[in-house]
Amino acid sequence: MNCFNVDLPERLKQKLQKGCLNKAGSIADFSDLKLKKLGFSMDEMNIVRSEAAKSFQIENGKVLEMFHHKDYRWSRISLGCIALDAATNGGISTRGVTEIFGESGVGKTQLLLQLCLMVQLPQNIGGLKKHAVYICTEDIFPSRRLYQLIDKFQQQFDSSISYAENVFVEHIIEMDELMDCVFSKLPKLLKIKNIGLIIIDSIAGVFRLQDDIVKRANTMRKLVAELRRLANKYNCAVVCSNQVTSGLTHLNESQPSLGLAWAHLITTRLKISKIYRKSELYHTNLNPVCSSLIRTMETIFSPGSSRGYAKFLISSDGIEEA
Repeated sequence: MNCFNVDLPERLKQKLQKGCLNKAGSIADFSDLKLKKLGFSMDEMNIVRSEAAKSFQIENGKVLEMFHHKDYRWSRISLGCIALDAATNGGISTRGVTEIFGESGVGKTQLLLQLCLMVQLPQNIGGLKKHAVYICTEDIFPSRRLYQLIDKFQQQFDSSISYAENVFVEHIIEMDELMDCVFSKLPKLLKIKNIGLIIIDSIAGVFRLQDDIVKRANTMRKLVAELRRLANKYNCAVVCSNQVTSGLTHLNESQPSLGLAWAHLITTRLKISKIYRKSELYHTNLNPVCSSLIRTMETIFSPGSSRGYAKFLISSDGIEEA
């Protein structure tokens, strides 16, 4: 792909060079936050993106036509909760790589399982009418929890969908196994199955024990590049859960694992947290007989999306608005 910055002012060229953004397609994967860190103002962002769009041509015309074409525009998978969809500007995008991070037991896996079912629904109710791939790197696949969700989905949505059969599961414990899966097994599967969602749970599971930091960074970069390629080719979403590392900032806040080397590769970052318990009061003895842990989701960064925030519950019915 040709460079697009020929007609830009010199100051903008220098900023683009600083971020290694010399191709039109690379601009699309950069959020406003990342561009701001390179020193771009909002007006400069608009100028650069406009110039990139002009130069980014495909066989049938320019990038604008491509985005409006059914087979090329970015799709979204609903999270199955109105509040979470509002916080993420409509759900999980088929653009780039989305990270969902949070402490153990916060509800990441429950959310991923719900996505596995949501992607199978028709587009008019938030799905893509496609299948899901679930790559486990730590615990065994939570099939029991999946079947509990399937029971609810069959009651609420189309009961004729073979929800369980449409989730393809792979267990991996080593970094080399993950690379083989993504570069060899996954492309073969995508050729014969209508996949709309690829999940890695969790990305830290295979990389955190790698002592060679340079090798780890290079491997992560190759991995994400291939995942992006597959996502673009097959219009599927890529979601990676991530663990946290505690107390590394001056505020003693937990941070996503794998550091900046990983953070610079992802397109969207979503944080899940626990905040407090909400008691449901009943008139019997005026004592609370049921209490639910409130979770929150926060959009840390995402292209073209503001910093959204929502509260939700996890019940036997799945993810619900708090």
